Amino acid sequence: MREVVLKKSNRGFLDLFWDITSSEIEKRDAAIKNLQKHLSVRRNDIREHLSYALDRLSKGLRSSARSSKAGFSSALTLILQDNKDISAETLFSSLDKNVLSFKARDAKELAATNLAKIDCLVILYKSGRLDDLKKEDHKKIAAALIPLAKIESCLQSMLSVVSQAAPHLDHKVITLYRDLISQLWNSAWKAEEPTAGQILFILSLQDYPHVMSVVQDARRLETGNKSVIKRIVNAVKSCFQASDHEIAAELVARFRSSPIFSKLWARLSTPIDRPETPISHRLRALRMGLILLSKLQTDEQFKVVVTPTFLAFLQKQLSNAKLSSHEDICREVNSLLSHFRTHVSEENSTLENNDDCRFSLPNESAIQASHLFTSMASQMPLFDATLASRTPHLLSSLLDCSSVALSEEYLYEWSRNLQKLFLTAKEDSTITTATVDRQRLHILELLRLVVFFIISRSNATDSLEFLCETLDFLLLVANSSIVPLEAAEVAITSTVAGASLAQLGKCLTLLIRRVSLRAEMRNSSQSAKFCKQTMRVLLNTMRHLVETNMKICSDGLEDGAELLERLGTAKAILGDDDSDAVEQWIGILYATTIIYAVTLHSDPPSPKEASILSLLDDISEARRHRSLAITTVSNAMDTGQGTPASTNSDSTPEWSAVLTDAMLSLCVEPWRLLREVVGATFGRVVAQRELFAPPLGPPEMVFGTGKKEAEEQSEEAVSPLQLILSIADSRSKAAQERIAVAGVEEDEDDPDESIDGSSSAEEEEEREIGGFADLEEEGPSTEAKIVDEEEEEEFLSNEQIEEQDETLAALFRASRSSKMDAKSRKEAVALLKLRSFDFLEYLLLYTSDANLFLPTLYTTIQLAVASTRRISNIQTQRRQGNKGDHVPLARIASCLDQLRSRPLLANELLWQSICNSDEALLPTCFKAIFRVFRNAIPDNKLVKCLQTACEFLQFKKVADQNSRKLLNVVLEDVIGEFSSKMHPSKAHQLLLTRLITSSPELAELTGCLVIERLKSTLQPPSSPSQSNLSCIYAQTALLSLANAVTSGLAGSKSPTLSDWVLPLSRTLIGSFFMSPGASTWTQSKALPVAVFECLFNCFKLNKTVFDQLTSEELTSVLTSNRTAFPKAVRPHHSRLIQLIRSLRASSRHLSAVLEGLDTQRKLEKAEAKQERRRKRKAKAVADLAKKKKAKLEGAAKQKKA
Repeated sequence: MREVVLKKSNRGFLDLFWDITSSEIEKRDAAIKNLQKHLSVRRNDIREHLSYALDRLSKGLRSSARSSKAGFSSALTLILQDNKDISAETLFSSLDKNVLSFKARDAKELAATNLAKIDCLVILYKSGRLDDLKKEDHKKIAAALIPLAKIESCLQSMLSVVSQAAPHLDHKVITLYRDLISQLWNSAWKAEEPTAGQILFILSLQDYPHVMSVVQDARRLETGNKSVIKRIVNAVKSCFQASDHEIAAELVARFRSSPIFSKLWARLSTPIDRPETPISHRLRALRMGLILLSKLQTDEQFKVVVTPTFLAFLQKQLSNAKLSSHEDICREVNSLLSHFRTHVSEENSTLENNDDCRFSLPNESAIQASHLFTSMASQMPLFDATLASRTPHLLSSLLDCSSVALSEEYLYEWSRNLQKLFLTAKEDSTITTATVDRQRLHILELLRLVVFFIISRSNATDSLEFLCETLDFLLLVANSSIVPLEAAEVAITSTVAGASLAQLGKCLTLLIRRVSLRAEMRNSSQSAKFCKQTMRVLLNTMRHLVETNMKICSDGLEDGAELLERLGTAKAILGDDDSDAVEQWIGILYATTIIYAVTLHSDPPSPKEASILSLLDDISEARRHRSLAITTVSNAMDTGQGTPASTNSDSTPEWSAVLTDAMLSLCVEPWRLLREVVGATFGRVVAQRELFAPPLGPPEMVFGTGKKEAEEQSEEAVSPLQLILSIADSRSKAAQERIAVAGVEEDEDDPDESIDGSSSAEEEEEREIGGFADLEEEGPSTEAKIVDEEEEEEFLSNEQIEEQDETLAALFRASRSSKMDAKSRKEAVALLKLRSFDFLEYLLLYTSDANLFLPTLYTTIQLAVASTRRISNIQTQRRQGNKGDHVPLARIASCLDQLRSRPLLANELLWQSICNSDEALLPTCFKAIFRVFRNAIPDNKLVKCLQTACEFLQFKKVADQNSRKLLNVVLEDVIGEFSSKMHPSKAHQLLLTRLITSSPELAELTGCLVIERLKSTLQPPSSPSQSNLSCIYAQTALLSLANAVTSGLAGSKSPTLSDWVLPLSRTLIGSFFMSPGASTWTQSKALPVAVFECLFNCFKLNKTVFDQLTSEELTSVLTSNRTAFPKAVRPHHSRLIQLIRSLRASSRHLSAVLEGLDTQRKLEKAEAKQERRRKRKAKAVADLAKKKKAKLEGAAKQKKA
């Protein structure tokens, strides 16, 4: 069995058993799940794997390491539950052989084996296999366990296991365990001071009559008897000494429904109530209490344990990270929260059929969590406010777990109490302003959670009044910097006001995200109904917030006339019931912007406030022009048919361009809600085909080298797309001009350096010098006057010295502020470039206009290439560039991947738009995309971007398939351009090979082109002057493409694989093995390696090619001289020959060729052997003749002598 598993080379399967023994719980659980998955797959050798796993895991039960023992026990239990193919005979045979009948060799092994015998019973019980065993098997188990009941080290485990398994034994089988149960029962009753395990054993079995029938002394332990309290307290104290808090909590939890529970807990929690008690005793009681909380059920039970002193002591331990017990208590709290989260999620997973909302009927665990939450919230509502950093927030987490079980009335009341606590916070000698701010920030977070729960419920419309009330409070706090809250006893700081604005934005963001644009575009009536309901709630909420702001401005601001006017406009827009979807979102955008503008109000108005007010005017004007365009057909800004008419005046911008310009300015504001509203509004404008899209110019000017000429022709961007692309383009200065970074220094900077936000020290010195020079050029400065006075007087007066110091200080302050302003402007420019990608993403996913989609796709590909290059530069040059100054490649790849989920109707409309546009538009876009990748840095995500773009532009689900023909023509040009170069770029080559390998469609299109080009490059050079090295380089590059084609077709299991492999194999064999001049290619290293790799993949991935190749072709490969190649190439040659010989069984033709070669080789060996024998005989005859001659000569010399 083991030999079979090892023979299959299942190294990964065998390594799982090592991971099961890991001390890391996460690694151990992952290994158990992987083992379960491996054994659940049906394969031919599954029986061998199951037998090996059963044998290995049962042996592992004897491990002395705690982590190994726990891992093997859990894995064996899980496998027995899932695999019913393991028979009871096989299971018990393995346990008997490896555990029950195993004879230990020393004391350590004996102790581990004894515990393993006990584990066998609990594994059989948990896996549900006890009923499958025979009587003889039960007798063996009982006989093995009875001696262990007298061993003290095994007693605790024995009591726990028998108390779990005995109630589930059949009445016929229970008699076989009579001696074992009676022995444990009698020892528990006879003990003067019974342990917690013995008391739990009695309590677990006394309620089962069939178990008590085998016990002679069938007494009961009454849980309501007060005399039991002393025994329980003593047992718990003994558990404290052994640090076994789990068993102590389990014992106390047994009495949770008993009338003595309150008295029992009062006795046990005495150390917590008495500060003079040693801290170790108090901590023991606290840990046991935290474990006990996960076992309680009713509200009364939680109130018994969760007392003010208990909470105060727990809060003290969690608030001070310097305490030695802090980490232990945090671990217990995390375990408690993990218990509730796990059980709530497991119980909710059974209610998957409820599609109305994420909240279902409250389950048991959620109800328990709600009882604990209400008990804590009623006594200490700000429990989490003073906790140390990285400490689990117990109250907030319980609120999250119990949200479904808490009633709306309770949430309303608790929210109002939190608001009162926010307003009534006071300062004294112990509470500082920082402490008050910390409490208030925590209250704002809790209010946000409450609002989230209300919004997430299906009946959010019924809770509109409470929702508006809570959001009103957040708005009042956010505006407290301009209109202070009189009800607040302590003034609200700017930090708290900013946090309140952020929490208000998060609440409204959740509402906005629930009105999904994708859901609106679906034809599902249920999703449409849900979106309309949530949209109604959103509009009513925004209208209410606008009215609240109007009250704030009218009552608290004397100079708020401009704000009041615009607030009235927002109220009127939101109050229009006949408006369409785009009109509603423009109104929400206007209302959100004016709410943000109110928080920025100051006297006199700041430049930022004035800028926001001007943007509000632009939004209002765009809305007005849109209304005119809808009502008046002859209006120049009518775009209802998707082909906008030309404007009567070139100076009048189109309304969607004005709106897009305003949204681009708003998306860089620090309030996240503005970004969400801008995205939602722009998405609706794009989806409804109302975005102004003028006809593009010549495709070469849009995607090619004529782009700069087009930019020179139109200095001012008119269309929304041009506005967005001008900001996203790294070579454009539109973003700098929008953020007001105009100036000599910025204009002279390199674009890449301006994006990076990094500049040289010399440039910084020039800026500093320039700054001082500008100050001096303004006029005769005070410093110059001081110099003149110094010429007249040798000494300065005190007044002159003070005046000079003030002047110098002012100069330094101006220089420092200019540096900080430049840095903030550069950050704003980088942020604007990032935000512009949000607009590109909406255009990619929702537009159906070719004039919008194709330039956007091309720009997105450019951003992907630039992002890869930027990351590479930072890594290679170790530049300290800002990671947020470019769009991450992962986000670009994710955006392009969503193209697959575009609606079919939108794709059909897009294809119709492409067909109605210039014929050269799509081919030019294809070529431009491939041209961008020519010198790109190879990256897997970058290849995925190119693959996704090419696959989408084929429009496979559209009836018209002309796009595929266009891609074929473009790809032919790209491959032809690549193969025409004698020294193509390695990066370009690597990108093409990866793209072809990952895309079967491109592999099919590339195949014939590569074959033709390969045949032309394999021809002998037309002139002797042509470089041989250049030809070899081009041939190697083409072979890499051919290898990629083979892998791409084989990966997709394409039926055209055989049609591709045969001509490629014949071309390579004929050119490199059978050609008379084939000996020259062996002098290179890269080319033979490429040839052998290409043939290796052809033969390995398509074995039928051997039946189609001729005997001469196969023989030429098999008889190629290995010694003719360089030493570095010979392993590739041997690898190819070994592959061919290993596949002889798959082809009769190949087998015949190999047999012929073997026969010929045998004949050659025999002839060589005979030739060697003949030579040896001839040599022997010659040697014999020499010896005779020498002998005769010696004899003659002797005679002569």
